Amino acid sequence: MANYIDYTYIGKVSDPSGVMVWEQNYETGEIEEKVYNIKDYLYFYVDATNKANTVDGMTSQRGTDVQLVKADDFKSFKAGVKALELNSLGLNTYESDIAPIQKVMLDHYGVDNMKAPKWNLALYDIETDVKTEDSFMKMRDEATSIINAISVWYAKPNKFFE
Repeated sequence: MANYIDYTYIGKVSDPSGVMVWEQNYETGEIEEKVYNIKDYLYFYVDATNKANTVDGMTSQRGTDVQLVKADDFKSFKAGVKALELNSLGLNTYESDIAPIQKVMLDHYGVDNMKAPKWNLALYDIETDVKTEDSFMKMRDEATSIINAISVWYAKPNKFFE
């Protein structure tokens, strides 16, 4: 239950060991420091190739079952090594372009019914044309691809805009 949040990577930005979050408690006003292991957030999803490995209750935008894929380390996640390998097999990947620090924030502070009455949260998704030789994180860093769709969800009034 926070009304103030700040966050950063721990260690080298090129190879962080974790994510540190400072959170101010609503009731006490105290600022708490929380640390999350980066390895827990080096994941993305791919079209499921085996029903036994599907993530329960989760489907892709295309309506297909998905399975979780974990990268070995931050550098290979950022380079998109596994995403490129799976794309070369004709599989679609999902969330491979979302940085681990953003996944920490979504997992811990994007919870339904979270007490944040003065906030009007907005989540956005920008879709771009993809060259298969580019990794997703590289595309994000260079930001040279043509944008072909933007979607925004606002907490108030709980509505998507495209």
